[in-house]
Amino acid sequence: MITVGEMLAFAAQRKWGARAVATLKQTTEQLVVVDVRNQSVLEKYAEIDAFLVKKGRKIGDNDVWIAATAAAAGATLLTCDKDFDPLHDVFLTCIYADPNVST
Repeated sequence: MITVGEMLAFAAQRKWGARAVATLKQTTEQLVVVDVRNQSVLEKYAEIDAFLVKKGRKIGDNDVWIAATAAAAGATLLTCDKDFDPLHDVFLTCIYADPNVST
């Protein structure tokens, strides 16, 4: 849920046209969207937030929600930044995809 919101915000901030936004929406409809009100997600959020506070690490609130959702779902988190590094192999598996490397 949070990631879909972030993608739509990204498109709005960059003033994507109607066709590009429609394509984004069609693509997100193919994803499994997890509701953050799920009890497992809420518990993981609390666990991860407490862990980060104890370690003196800070990541954005939306990133905590994204990590909690992935952890609760047993999903691997694919990311283009290193924000989730403190959580890798503790709460979830993260795969870093360098956005500057073309395939």
